[in-house]
Amino acid sequence: MFLTLWMALPPAGIPEPGLVVPNGIPKGVSEDSLVLRRIWKGDHSFNYGRTPSPDGRFVPGVDWTTGDLAMLDLQTDEMVRVTDKGSWEENGDFAESSVFSPDGRRLAYAWHHSAEDSRAYELRIIGTDGEGMRVLIPYTEKLGYVMVYDWSRDGTSLLVSLVDSAGVRLATVSTGDGSVNVVLDIDSRYESVDHASLSPNGRHVAYDWITDLATRDRDIRVKPVDGGPPIDAVAFNGDDRLMGWAPDGASLLFYSNRELSHGIWRLAMSAGRPAGEPERVYSDIWQLSPMGFADGKFFYEVTTQALQVHTATLDIESGRLISSPTPIQDPSEGMTHTGVWSPDGRQIAYLKGEVGDWWRPATLAAQDLETGRTRLVAFPFGNAWRLVWAPDMQTLLVVGTHGDRHGLHRFDLRSGEVETLFESDAGVGGGPGALGAAAFSPDCEMMYWVREKEYPLSFEVVAQRVRTGESRVLVEAEGPSAKVALSPDGKTLVLVEQTLTDPAAEYQSPNSIRITTMNPEGGDLRSLYTTDVPSQAADGFRGFLGTPRVVTWTPDARYILIGGFEGVGVQVLYRLPAAGGTPERITSELSVMQFRVHPGGRRVSFLDGEREGEIWVIEGLPDAK
Repeated sequence: MFLTLWMALPPAGIPEPGLVVPNGIPKGVSEDSLVLRRIWKGDHSFNYGRTPSPDGRFVPGVDWTTGDLAMLDLQTDEMVRVTDKGSWEENGDFAESSVFSPDGRRLAYAWHHSAEDSRAYELRIIGTDGEGMRVLIPYTEKLGYVMVYDWSRDGTSLLVSLVDSAGVRLATVSTGDGSVNVVLDIDSRYESVDHASLSPNGRHVAYDWITDLATRDRDIRVKPVDGGPPIDAVAFNGDDRLMGWAPDGASLLFYSNRELSHGIWRLAMSAGRPAGEPERVYSDIWQLSPMGFADGKFFYEVTTQALQVHTATLDIESGRLISSPTPIQDPSEGMTHTGVWSPDGRQIAYLKGEVGDWWRPATLAAQDLETGRTRLVAFPFGNAWRLVWAPDMQTLLVVGTHGDRHGLHRFDLRSGEVETLFESDAGVGGGPGALGAAAFSPDCEMMYWVREKEYPLSFEVVAQRVRTGESRVLVEAEGPSAKVALSPDGKTLVLVEQTLTDPAAEYQSPNSIRITTMNPEGGDLRSLYTTDVPSQAADGFRGFLGTPRVVTWTPDARYILIGGFEGVGVQVLYRLPAAGGTPERITSELSVMQFRVHPGGRRVSFLDGEREGEIWVIEGLPDAK
């Protein structure tokens, strides 16, 4: 019996599309008159939430049809490519987070080299006309990841986060010689910087960080760029999100859920320290995701539609869709993800949250497939990467974070009690993300997962006992990564790995796919299928862009299902006979993200849908001029 909680999403709190909202400021807080205005609506996947160009016309981002760095023209709705790398078939590289220079003539951005290493990033600068590209930090320094937050007002430095063998660091990078000044070392197990901003004089960095892993609530700190301890600028028993420094540097703006409402608050600042108490500027405004100040206005985005768990009926033998994909709920009501079928096939459970806030703690929903009734269960996890419904029907295994404990937990659906089975270090290869792809034995007593090693690229397949944490290594191999899946009877483990023609080469040859099986108790690998040169595979089983996204068995154990991205945004599902043979294409009409097969073998669930958003501006904020 589920604990039932009927949860209503908060009211939108933002004006109807296209409307202009005058005033609205609580009396006694500000004499200014604010106007909120929607200026754009479209595909939310483009925007990374960075500050627009100084004149407010362009938003930096990525054209995902090619992976090029691009600018969205808010006046014409035109996508302007800044780089020209070619199609996905020609070049798998892509751009990521980007910011405009103070004069609007250049962009700083992260660039991923797909041909080198799954974690090969570098930091670049380029003119908005596509000319004068310079590399500030090359991928040869083994930069695992880079996120660009801000560009100093004098144009001399960038604010970024760097992930490499030294850990996670918030740093400034010289736009002249690429030298790095570490501002903050981040413990990625317990800290996470979401928004960060340089003060207009370049002397301080403001950033928000998680104070409670269970609620994902944040506070705001300010730290001197040249050293010194951070200062708690905004500390509150709730969620405070940095919006940024006011252009004149006299205050910080932040978005908070204090006083039983989501609103905009202002904190006066002097020499990097608070100069008073926070004052409310605007109340009852929901789903604000800050972008920044430009042209005297503050820009923010709102997600109006997000990805959803979908279900469909699929004939795996013929590849024919018997019923079309259907979202588990109305997409406008919030987002859903991480679907899992009950062992008896009568229910589907999934996580449900607010639109546009993927990382906030979710509510667990369970839908009865016969009646369609959905029941909501309080879910005491900060985040979750995987749900596994145990055979007793009353227990979920949750790979995620409970309190400050990352790892595998047992969640009692009736009592709501949580038992942490074992903890895991966060990060590449060892953390909850790795365990999220684990295969569990039918009795949920054993799990099998892949532990990646960064340098040199290699991995291990680990067998681990759930109750005790006792583990052993089953397979060691070279290559970027792999995925495993256990047959329904628990007797055969399949390993689908991405291999490299020459692991020692500086420039890697195209990825190939090797599929093998083994006894989960240990033993020799048995080859099922290998394609040495994906682009020349005669049977059409092309190499996926990265490791296949899904590897699972059909409930009758006749087939292994393998799915991933193939070509420009095309997701393909293949089946491979468990006895061996050639992979056969089933369908390219379904998403393979979070793909799960119903115990009956015909219904499937997956994550899919359109992402839509809007960009709004706020005019008349204090200190905006």
